[in-house]
Amino acid sequence: MTIRYDLPPSHADPPPTQAACAMPPPWMPLDAVLDCWAVFGKATHGSEALRATSAAFVALAEEREALHMANRLADLHGGPLSALGNEPPFLGQQPVIELLTQAATHWYEAAYLLWQMRPIPHSTEDDPLPPGCDLDTLLGSTLAQRERVWAIAHALLGEHARPSRDRLTEGMTPWPADHPQDEVQP
Repeated sequence: MTIRYDLPPSHADPPPTQAACAMPPPWMPLDAVLDCWAVFGKATHGSEALRATSAAFVALAEEREALHMANRLADLHGGPLSALGNEPPFLGQQPVIELLTQAATHWYEAAYLLWQMRPIPHSTEDDPLPPGCDLDTLLGSTLAQRERVWAIAHALLGEHARPSRDRLTEGMTPWPADHPQDEVQP
């Protein structure tokens, strides 16, 4: 049986509310996630388990680097990245968004490898998987991490698009008057 997911027409999508645009990105401490993957990697055998653990560690490293980069950029510019002076605000956060995109891709890879390990991962009897690090829980957690990373990227995209969107709703152009514009050919 094939399930089809149809997207609603774009004109039916409600505009984002001010509160939704102002929500902070869902950054979170990563230590517990890292510890669970370390336990899983140590307790299981097989190439899928090692590759899933590797993908998860890469995703965690990319997210941690994205958070450090976002904080460094904010410190350098003395505030939110949406106020970078003459530079378009989307340029400042692009490296952060790229790292988050890579992290989401690695979370997908880890989830796919976990799925391939089903039904039961092979663990040693001396070091069984603790609750919360079993395959089904870890698979659900991995997919949730991927969703959360995309939510962070989405929040950052909204944050740096907001000034241009606000200018458009106020009837102003999103670029300075001296900015060269492409002319539309009839």
